Amino acid sequence: MVRNPNRGIREFILDLLTQAAKCDFGDLLDMQLKNRLIAGINNTVLQNELLKLSSPTFKYGRAYCEQYQDIRAATCRLPSNLQPCSIHSRLNPRKLMLQPDVSNRLHNPPHTM
Repeated sequence: MVRNPNRGIREFILDLLTQAAKCDFGDLLDMQLKNRLIAGINNTVLQNELLKLSSPTFKYGRAYCEQYQDIRAATCRLPSNLQPCSIHSRLNPRKLMLQPDVSNRLHNPPHTM
């Protein structure tokens, strides 16, 4: 399975997960998902960055790809004199944090009595 360049990375990942649910990979599921993600991402810059990582998991690769897509979307919204869309942002895998989203909790703190 290869990602269509007109589709987002998140949609491709959802397709991968949907297809994997039909298979019986057992203990090899994470490895198979990670390999298909890297092989099918259809973005050489991102593919090369993923291949440079030392033994990433699918969860890490997924988060890395989603962060890449978010950064690309944000830089394309900047005025062209600041950062053209053709410049690829470098991701720092050491700074990638897989943490739960707490933004909703900041705006709606739990009620205590």
